[in-house]
Amino acid sequence: MKKLLFIVMIILSSFMYAQEKPFARKYNYSILENEKKYKKIDLTVVFNYNGTKDVVFYLTGREIYMYRISNTTNRKTKYGDKYQVFDCINGEGGEKITLQIFDKFLRVFMYEDYVEYHE
Repeated sequence: MKKLLFIVMIILSSFMYAQEKPFARKYNYSILENEKKYKKIDLTVVFNYNGTKDVVFYLTGREIYMYRISNTTNRKTKYGDKYQVFDCINGEGGEKITLQIFDKFLRVFMYEDYVEYHE
């Protein structure tokens, strides 16, 4: 029984570590909620930065830190698209930000609007 419990603990701890492993995504276009035109950008986003659950946006010579304040929740849109969502505090201005991570794009909610960043 002790061996089984030990094996379960190892599996759970490795699963939790895997979820917090840093990863980066590159985005080349942005679009505001109410616009119809994409804007060319150069954005790299690092998730789980530096062993934390925080996020860093690298945008044309700027670094913007987002400090995570909630757990990640897995959800689906009404069309069945899967995404992850969590809340952060913007390190520059202190605003609450909500991030939705989809397979091909990132949606960032701030105030009452959102911006989408696409690959």
